[in-house]
Amino acid sequence: MFTGDVLKALIANAAIISSGIYIMGRFLTLGRKTKEYDFRKIIGVALISSASLLFPLSYHVKGILVDLRQVPIATFGLVSGMKVALISSLIPGMLRLYLGGAGAWSGFWFMCILPAVAGGLMHIYIRSKNGGRQFIMDKSKYKYLMVLALINWMLLYIPLKYVIPGGKEVLGDIILAYFIVLIGAFYLIGSLVIDCVKAEFYRKRLEYEASTDFTTALINHRYFMRKAMEAFDRSVYNGSSCSVILLDIDDFKAFNDHYGHIQGNILLTEFSELLLNNTRTWDIVARYGGEEFIIFMEDTDISVAKKVADRIRRKVEKMEFVSDQEGNGKKITVSLGIAGYPQHGTSLMEIIEKADDALYKAKNKGKNSVVLYK
Repeated sequence: MFTGDVLKALIANAAIISSGIYIMGRFLTLGRKTKEYDFRKIIGVALISSASLLFPLSYHVKGILVDLRQVPIATFGLVSGMKVALISSLIPGMLRLYLGGAGAWSGFWFMCILPAVAGGLMHIYIRSKNGGRQFIMDKSKYKYLMVLALINWMLLYIPLKYVIPGGKEVLGDIILAYFIVLIGAFYLIGSLVIDCVKAEFYRKRLEYEASTDFTTALINHRYFMRKAMEAFDRSVYNGSSCSVILLDIDDFKAFNDHYGHIQGNILLTEFSELLLNNTRTWDIVARYGGEEFIIFMEDTDISVAKKVADRIRRKVEKMEFVSDQEGNGKKITVSLGIAGYPQHGTSLMEIIEKADDALYKAKNKGKNSVVLYK
């Protein structure tokens, strides 16, 4: 087979992989949860690499399969780490063993496992240079793609030259064309992968910023209503109880006027941490607005919610907030109102309104108190 024919076959193979990466990238951006995204990414890379082996456009001579299956494996190892690359390399690796022929085991190690290791090690190296920060490739990182291309070219050259029977006979036909296409494939597919990873990274960041209160890092009012509504509907469907605790920091305006807004923001942050430390991981804790906070407790009776509210009130009363360099903090108190389903209403907004009424009564009682709606 002439070098031109090999070049055409490998370019077509690269086009198949590029199309697969693009489709997978569009599919992955629809994900919402990190674990779901990682799982789909692993499966996607594995299927794309396997498709490179199955399509007849792969160059096949004397039982030796030559294709670009290692490109998506190594590239995703570069941008996502060793785990993603190694797991995704197992499916095409096992498929290569199943297809058999000359160089089956060499194909398993040199075209699947070792490219994953190379990409993963480069990922670790780059993250160490970036101080362990999230690795997002940009144009200055294309040199790493070229290094990966050279490494993977060597991973084809070595087994053909020294390991696979009959490999030397086809080496001259394919090695130049393979080198040319491999450089282009890593550059093109690397660009697609970079766009895919960046799109997911920025989508998550925008989602986080849209749902999180900047000062306290708790979820904000809008996102709370969405999450609480989902939890409330589950409670209604399952016939279980749920409770709402509405909290208001006493005399927060006076604190702000006396100590300043910076100290007030620190107080809000420390108060938020106290709430998280005294609630369960599945409770929904949010900044409701200003100095008001809210907790939705799924599958929780109001008697349990009252115990939690009493504990929070005592902890706040004993704790010193916004400590100075000498360790001297400032004392505050908090008022809390509680309402629950099904005792106090049949909708989430009705329960929140009843909790707000209870909070108003707690304020009128002299503050630093817990009131259960009656």
